Amino acid sequence: MLTVRSLEPTELLLDVVGDTAVARYVLSACSEDGERSAARTTDVFARFGETWLLVHHHAEELGAAGTGGGAG
Repeated sequence: MLTVRSLEPTELLLDVVGDTAVARYVLSACSEDGERSAARTTDVFARFGETWLLVHHHAEELGAAGTGGGAG
């Protein structure tokens, strides 16, 4: 089993329009054995009353050079 030692979000961009928020960031992870990985991440939140709930999550693993593997 893989155990994550640390998670760090970087390059955060946040847009809020009315009751919807979109967060885009790179999430870097380091495992107990020192293996590192990173994913370009998008989270969409919706506000219901005073509570923000995550309604969509997408992550794409970045390549070794941090360039991503998806089509632009």
